[in-house]
Amino acid sequence: MGNRFATQFIKWVLFASIASVLYACGGSSGKQVVEEPEPSGPVTQPPSGPSPLDPNSISVLMMGNSHTASVNLPDLLAMVLQALETQKTITVERIPQIAFLYQHAQSDDVLAAIDSQTWSHVVLQAQRVSVSHTQVYPTSGAESLIERAYLNYAQPVLFPEWGIQSDPTDGQYIHNIHKGIAEKSGACVAPVGLAWDWAIEVEPELSLYASDGNHANLTGTLLAAFVLAETITGQPVDLLSTFHTLDVPADVQALLKQSASQIVAQHAPCDY
Repeated sequence: MGNRFATQFIKWVLFASIASVLYACGGSSGKQVVEEPEPSGPVTQPPSGPSPLDPNSISVLMMGNSHTASVNLPDLLAMVLQALETQKTITVERIPQIAFLYQHAQSDDVLAAIDSQTWSHVVLQAQRVSVSHTQVYPTSGAESLIERAYLNYAQPVLFPEWGIQSDPTDGQYIHNIHKGIAEKSGACVAPVGLAWDWAIEVEPELSLYASDGNHANLTGTLLAAFVLAETITGQPVDLLSTFHTLDVPADVQALLKQSASQIVAQHAPCDY
């Protein structure tokens, strides 16, 4: 376990160096590169020795913006994780600040929260992206947080959210940005937006969005929880029973679970 984290750390350092050169040269196919403040630098020594993670527990720290905070996504994720891993102790906590990842990476409170205990997973949502797809935002904040997670033995999980309702290409666009971060860092990518696209293609009348066409309603939040839970555990959510305490019909829950498992199978979240 210790060797895996050391390998991922070294991989991150090499690709981060290459990325910094590309950004300095402005190589972005004519798109406008937007500058952001540099993240706070974590310590630079990868962990060594056996992992202190408890094999009988799953502990998740989540951070992001309103897409993570709304409709109690952390609670829904904890519920699904417990259903998948009935013998394990499940903990899901959310950083209270609502911010982009580059802002989280500059926060002493956020870094202290990552360092505060041995999390099994750190879920990162809110990489800044271009609504018009014409600007390129740095990913150094996300990469810094990924490094910080690795230094604390946690598996970082990128959470590319669903696209805006008015643009059917947005989900794939957001996913590709996060996939690029993962290719540099070794983080996992939970294909949430792709699962939304698949579910809507199968059932065009399915309601996943809140009234603003941007945030999720309860149904959409449950789909995100299913994808994240299968990414974290590797256990298929489509085998789970109906959650009768939720105001989501059983047939809709079945479609959401099928979507999550189908897309996770097609887009392996983790490179190990």
